[in-house]
Amino acid sequence: MLKTAARLALLCAVLAAWPASAQTPTAARPAEALAWRAFQACLAISRGATIDTAAAQAGFLEDQQGWVAEIGERTLTLELATPPSPPGARACVVVARGPLADHEGFGKRLDAWALKEGFSPAIRGATPGGGQAARYATPDQARAVVLASYPDTGRPDQPARTTLFVGWTPAP
Repeated sequence: MLKTAARLALLCAVLAAWPASAQTPTAARPAEALAWRAFQACLAISRGATIDTAAAQAGFLEDQQGWVAEIGERTLTLELATPPSPPGARACVVVARGPLADHEGFGKRLDAWALKEGFSPAIRGATPGGGQAARYATPDQARAVVLASYPDTGRPDQPARTTLFVGWTPAP
């Protein structure tokens, strides 16, 4: 417990010291690293870890909005969801508000992971909300990952954002 608290305190200190000039696209790599850790947390949750443990280990802090992490102008949230179908399915959702500077690089990393883990190659398309999406699934469709990127709308309430959905159906 103390070790985890010390890690979180160190992460907060590093993030607080992050200079404003480091918020340029080339310096935004910490946001992608945090998004990848959040993805790993979702995978751990899908395998039985609690959200409290997985989110804390990924560098998220719990507040009244849920599990949140901030880097520069980016805010990432991690939450559990129940998709409308199939029955009994579960999901973990990561939302990054603010642009991920290396979204293409994140997508390539996800492509490599999916191939290694036996998921289908990405099926790419557009989302109903005007974003771009890549969907990966296991052959039996019991596990799915969707990465969606939405452009900046020019509205403060809906900035550029990336959504990462990890869904699974529990084994019978």
